[in-house]
Amino acid sequence: MWSSSVPASVGWLPLRNSPARRFALPSSISAIIICFSRCSIRSALPVLATSEIAWPIRYLVRKRKEVTTWLGVVSGVDAQGRNVMLEDGATVSFDTLILATGVRHAYFGHDEWEAFAPGLKTLEDATSIRRRVLLALERAERELDPARRAALLTFVIIGGGPTGVELAGAIVELVYQNLVGEFRQIDTRKARVLLIEAGPRILPSFAPDLSAYAHQALERLGVEVQLGSAVTDCNAGGVVVGGLTVAADVILGPPACAHLRRRRGSGRRQTMPAASGSLPT
Repeated sequence: MWSSSVPASVGWLPLRNSPARRFALPSSISAIIICFSRCSIRSALPVLATSEIAWPIRYLVRKRKEVTTWLGVVSGVDAQGRNVMLEDGATVSFDTLILATGVRHAYFGHDEWEAFAPGLKTLEDATSIRRRVLLALERAERELDPARRAALLTFVIIGGGPTGVELAGAIVELVYQNLVGEFRQIDTRKARVLLIEAGPRILPSFAPDLSAYAHQALERLGVEVQLGSAVTDCNAGGVVVGGLTVAADVILGPPACAHLRRRRGSGRRQTMPAASGSLPT
């Protein structure tokens, strides 16, 4: 037996002793994200509303009479007794259990950076990033100190994977096109968008020619791409990369993921690795 808090969609649970195929989908959220990070990026900036990429689970399965949706947090699983325990004390029996715990952000041994460089996995992450970006521009509008204003207009994205590349492009589109002319004291086209990748090229999982094309496209849009230098520190004032400090108010963290693994036990209750007692999906 093992336990942990699994806050989101834990999977399809066929109920035993049922005359027909019935499924339960416990979840502590009432909406499911469609298209994952790609659409979340557009929601992180004033491009797509959250309602465009997330729909209520009950709505999605409304025509599937064999599907039952519960709101709850899974606290443990009794594998021998074939029961899923919920946080409120309820249990759900099963014949086959699929736990879709998902992934969480990986900060490569620097978990303390998460407070300054949030990642993007959920709608809550997306709206938080949107708020950070827009508040930085609003504060820059009222800031009189040139150095502080420059920091507020500097947006650093750590990681040149697909999420980081698209996020950098989306921010550039926002500040260089969509918001031009809306501020009086600042020119959003003077904002600095810096994409930092420790490897020799962005999009390392793609073919080299595609990586080169994306690199050139970002630079044409106005993104500064810095390769071959890892971020060695991240704090409220900015980042340290290549031994130099880059003052920035908005830092967006690594889109890398750490897959969550189930720890097996011999009839013992074990805790799955989690952040703040829960397993984000």
